[in-house]
Amino acid sequence: MDTPVEPTDTGVPAPGPREVQFELRTAPKLWPFLGAGVVAAALVALVVAWFSHESNVAAAAANGEAVEFTFGALLGFFFVIFAIVGAAVGALAFLLVDRLGRKQARTVTVVAEPVTDTEDPQEA
Repeated sequence: MDTPVEPTDTGVPAPGPREVQFELRTAPKLWPFLGAGVVAAALVALVVAWFSHESNVAAAAANGEAVEFTFGALLGFFFVIFAIVGAAVGALAFLLVDRLGRKQARTVTVVAEPVTDTEDPQEA
């Protein structure tokens, strides 16, 4: 639905209202998904490091040897490994949610009207 174009003071025709179509959808944010994956990985790393350290201490005590790795070293190692996996899982979850959002997108039509400035530019 286009209306006729009206000429302006400069002789250049001003655009009239026109219909424009937009795709309306929700888009998730990436960082919360990656953060949730890393937090979940930290919890898994904590549990795995705890049980690995306990079994390490028990094995060292049974053999009469010193503990080879501290709890902090195990936690750091497992956190680095699991954080990479957790971030990848978070990124996959982001892609799935984004794909669902694209499938549920809808097209809307709006009327775009030109904005005319009525103020004198020399007054500003």
